[in-house]
Amino acid sequence: MLAALLFGDRSVLSPHTIDLFTRAGLVHSLALSGQHLALAALFAVFSVAVLSLFAPRVFQRCPRRTLLAYASLPFALAYLFLGGAPFSLVRAALMMLAGAVFLCLRRASAPLDALFAAVFLLFLAWPPAVFELSVQLSVLAVAGIMGSMPLLSALDARLAVGRTEAFWRWAAKKLLRAAASLLLVSLAAQAAVLPILVMNFGVVSPQFWLNLVWLPPLTFLTLPLAACGLLLAVMDVPSLASLLFTLAAWPADLMLALLEKLDSIGGLPFVQSFRPSPLSALGYGAVLAAAAFMAQARLDGRAVGASLKRLLAFGAAIFLLGFVPRCFDDGRAWLEKRVSLTMIDVGAGQAVLLEYPGGRILVDGGGSTSPFFDCGRSIVAPRLTEGRLPRLDAVIVSHCDVDHARGLRWILEHFQVGALYWSAISAHRADSGEGLALRERARARGIPERILRQGETLELNEGLKLEVLAPALPEGLPLPSEKDLSSNSASLALRLSHKGQGLALLCGDMLSASLKELAHSGQELAAEVLVLPHHGAASSFQKAFYRKVAPRVALASAAPFSHFGFPSRIVREEMARNSIPLLSTSELGTFSMHWKFERGRYAMERPGP
Repeated sequence: MLAALLFGDRSVLSPHTIDLFTRAGLVHSLALSGQHLALAALFAVFSVAVLSLFAPRVFQRCPRRTLLAYASLPFALAYLFLGGAPFSLVRAALMMLAGAVFLCLRRASAPLDALFAAVFLLFLAWPPAVFELSVQLSVLAVAGIMGSMPLLSALDARLAVGRTEAFWRWAAKKLLRAAASLLLVSLAAQAAVLPILVMNFGVVSPQFWLNLVWLPPLTFLTLPLAACGLLLAVMDVPSLASLLFTLAAWPADLMLALLEKLDSIGGLPFVQSFRPSPLSALGYGAVLAAAAFMAQARLDGRAVGASLKRLLAFGAAIFLLGFVPRCFDDGRAWLEKRVSLTMIDVGAGQAVLLEYPGGRILVDGGGSTSPFFDCGRSIVAPRLTEGRLPRLDAVIVSHCDVDHARGLRWILEHFQVGALYWSAISAHRADSGEGLALRERARARGIPERILRQGETLELNEGLKLEVLAPALPEGLPLPSEKDLSSNSASLALRLSHKGQGLALLCGDMLSASLKELAHSGQELAAEVLVLPHHGAASSFQKAFYRKVAPRVALASAAPFSHFGFPSRIVREEMARNSIPLLSTSELGTFSMHWKFERGRYAMERPGP
């Protein structure tokens, strides 16, 4: 933990620990920032204090704060080198440099001047920095903190401590001022970065109050003690250094234990949000600035000016204007009775979103075995919440393999889901692994489970339906075991159709033998779009099946440069031989197929983003 707090090195932390700090809204404390350069300033203060003992006349030639600025720069550069120069630390160092320059020039400056100067210098050195997410978050957080300074001053004036007050009232007001200031600064930083966070991740951590618990011991105990311990270790005083490291780690261990306890009782929830457009984010920023200035005016006892009211109205208008394109497209889709099939690029897994008038269904959610990456949280959920609320009419699990099911954990835990559908075989085997994880989350959220059987249909909208084609389960016989029927072979086969017109066919990871049985089952398989079984693997190559489906377009979910080589060469050659275009997420990323209702039937349009 100390390595992460001192140098931003998270490699020694477990994914669970990082996730706890993320959900608690404290992950920023694991990154290097201006808070760490404050340690360099402390060493500079110590150096200047020592200098004052031996050469007090130096202050006659150079003011104390200017000398402190000079002395801080070498220590800041040293920390910058030790920390590997991440942007947040570079930004803080440039701000310190700008502040030192302003002091040396005897120029009065506002706090934001140093931030603007640092951003300008960084932009000159590396223009693409403006598009870096870490740059945007760091600059906005600092701007939010600095923007809260006038509010802090007004708040301090309201909570001023009188000299004649009793000690207990004096202590209570001091504590209240400190807590209110820390809470306001934390809230200002999080409010400033909120639009960028939800635009990129679609989640919000409401636990900003934990900053009150964690930041004081981190700032005044853990970081100073750990820095002094590091200095003593370099000076070859191991026993005292070890003692300081132990004392520094004590608050961090207590905080981690607190987060573990909160997590065990469900006290660290993430709030899944919709992702606004950049225009709405800009409007949000204007509203936030206007609200801050208006609050300051109220605290100062001043009337709110007309310019602030205009800024507030302008921000609100821009915020609402950002929703116009999405609302316009939704209205057009409703008039066209549009049906869409979106292949979400989840790498080596598969996730398919079906959208139709009045509803959305997610078939599979991708997934990987990596403990550091949650496909559902980082890829699928942001796509589903792009201008939309986190809501799905249903989630369908084709089968419970990791690359199709693990990403659904996050969806079931954080989305409003109408029902969880899977086959009787998957439901029967859901006593371990991915199936058990999905079932536990569905039951915890009160999401009903539904079993899909061959021959059943899900009625979606005015003749639009999902037909269940497989797996076949003979009545009166026990469900097949994993040894008799693999998870891939037991995948659900679903046909999206409208009054007999086949629009799309999805077959999970069905293998060649299962596809051959399906082709000879006598069921209608014709579909304009075929989502290739098993990502287009050679083990799912089946000519009879392709002939029966007769697709106009074939789709594959695959990762570029994967060692599996999906879609396989034999499948690609077969599609080319039959003049069937093959579209893959490995080449196009996320893409969609659309159908528009015309003259009593659906007409397929070209794929879109």
